[in-house]
Amino acid sequence: MINKAQRISNWRGENHVNFCAVCGCHPGQDNLIQDKNPSSGANRGRLCTDCITLLRLSKESPRILANMIVYLEDFDIRLEID
Repeated sequence: MINKAQRISNWRGENHVNFCAVCGCHPGQDNLIQDKNPSSGANRGRLCTDCITLLRLSKESPRILANMIVYLEDFDIRLEID
């Protein structure tokens, strides 16, 4: 689990940060992508290629991502019932 101080370091793009701000993996600094807000251009954090791809495929929509979470949780519940 990533703590708040680590997330802040990641969001600031500090040089020593070598983990993804979303999943916490450690792909190495050269394999992290600086994510930017498409509207403002402000840095949001450093992400691994998997997380940046997920973000782009979801059209950066919190609604789509929230629906995905509900979908996955519902599937897990159905598996437990069956």
